[in-house]
Amino acid sequence: MDLIYFFICFAQPIILFTPEMVTITAGSLTLGAFKGFMIGYFGILMGIVTMYFMGRFAQQRIVRHIGKEELFNKYTRLVEKNGDVIIGVLFILPILPDNIICAGAGISKVSLKRFIFIAAISKLITTFLYAYSVELANVFSISKLQLILSKLLIMTLIVLVNQFIKKKEPRKMKQLHDMS
Repeated sequence: MDLIYFFICFAQPIILFTPEMVTITAGSLTLGAFKGFMIGYFGILMGIVTMYFMGRFAQQRIVRHIGKEELFNKYTRLVEKNGDVIIGVLFILPILPDNIICAGAGISKVSLKRFIFIAAISKLITTFLYAYSVELANVFSISKLQLILSKLLIMTLIVLVNQFIKKKEPRKMKQLHDMS
């Protein structure tokens, strides 16, 4: 079971579109919080580094395969402007899939050493929180259903806020263009 969970975590940032929250929480429920955290963390981190190299060497083929070229180009511009901070924030907040973040970092000017450092810190935070969320729910007497529903609610709110911002952004750009 441990090896299967490791490979699922490894594949997640490369080919799976299942949110990390779901994968790590399921792993911690099955294997226990500590084991779910450790195996999940190293599996996801190895998958992230693999996707970085795929982005570095396959470049545009990866972008076409992912199929979100506009989103990818927007991310690459953000990384080139804001660097480390934006990569860390994007890894922690579920705004973009990890495969886009990793491939984008691989294509952009982000060094491997810097990328691994940012990914290791960011995923340490998220993996730990997701793995131990069940333990925290027990401390606060939250049922598993309430925990799952609260995670779904948080994910839904993040998606809705993100969509709202995307809709407002073109209007602001048009206003700025009209002013100049």
